[in-house]
Amino acid sequence: MDIAIGKAGTSREMTFQNEWPETIPCATKDCGAMAELAITVAETQTEDCPVYTLHDNDFTRPDGEGFWPHDCISVAVYICRKCGKLTARMNQG
Repeated sequence: MDIAIGKAGTSREMTFQNEWPETIPCATKDCGAMAELAITVAETQTEDCPVYTLHDNDFTRPDGEGFWPHDCISVAVYICRKCGKLTARMNQG
């Protein structure tokens, strides 16, 4: 896995899709502040991408357990300076 701290994690190489923003709205209900990018972790596409192999992605089956990533993932973790709670976002390869 590739790990980046702060702004170094905003690059397209760390997201598989669009660049991560440096700030996002805090996910904590009624906080209203912006959370700042702290760390980004991306599975390298040259490995087996073990996260998506943990569970089936069976959200389309009536008896399925729901959504699970179907490919390599990248996760960005943000910290809110107002309430201290974490907010995370995920992209897939």
